[in-house]
Amino acid sequence: MKQILNDVLETDDVKTMRKERDVKDEIDFYGVQGRKTEFELEILSEFFAEVAEEILKVKSIWLWIKEQVKDELAWILADQKTFLEKGIDFEMRDYVDGKLDELADKLHELYRERLDAEWKGLLWEQAKEKLPKGQQYIALLDKDGYLTREPYPITRDMKVKLTWKFDTDEYGRRNIIVTGDRPLKKGETYTSEVIRLRDNEVNATIIKT
Repeated sequence: MKQILNDVLETDDVKTMRKERDVKDEIDFYGVQGRKTEFELEILSEFFAEVAEEILKVKSIWLWIKEQVKDELAWILADQKTFLEKGIDFEMRDYVDGKLDELADKLHELYRERLDAEWKGLLWEQAKEKLPKGQQYIALLDKDGYLTREPYPITRDMKVKLTWKFDTDEYGRRNIIVTGDRPLKKGETYTSEVIRLRDNEVNATIIKT
C-alpha cells in the first residue's frame, strides 16, 4: 500500500493538481486558507475519480489489480458449481471498479495517517511556525498537550475572539465547537464551527499566526 501511495503521489496528474491550487480562491470562498491535509486528500480522491484505464497506468496499481483478478478467477474456476453460479455472469469492469474503490479507501486512510504524522507530537508553539500567516486556528491536543493532527483554520479576522467547548451529540459522538464573538467571515452570518474529535483528543488551544 505504501508503494502504491507513493507512486500515485508522484504521477503527473497529482503534481499538476498541486500546482493548480489557488489559495486566493480558497480564501474568497471559505474565508480561510484550507488545511494541507484536506487539499491532499481531495487530490487523492480526484485521482481515483478517473476511469480505470487512467488509474491502471500506475504500474503498481496494475500489478495489484492483476493479483486481485487472478485470485478472483481462481476462486470462480475452482469447480463447476461455482463457475456456473458466479462465473458466467462475471463482469470484469464492475469487479475492477469495485477493487479500485476499495484501494482508494485504504490509501485515503494511509495518507491521512501520514499527513497527521507531520503534526502529531508537536507543541502548539512549534506548529505555529509551520502554519500560513494571518489566520486563527484551533489545535487539538492529547492528554500531554501535544498536537494530534494539523490545526483547523477558523477565521482570517484577527480581531474575532474565539472560544471553544467540547460537546457530545445525540449519537454519542464527541465534537469541539469553536465560536467567535462575531461572524467568522466578512459578509457571512455564521459564528461557529464544529469539528469531530478523536478518542485521544482531550484538550485544545487557539493559535494566532
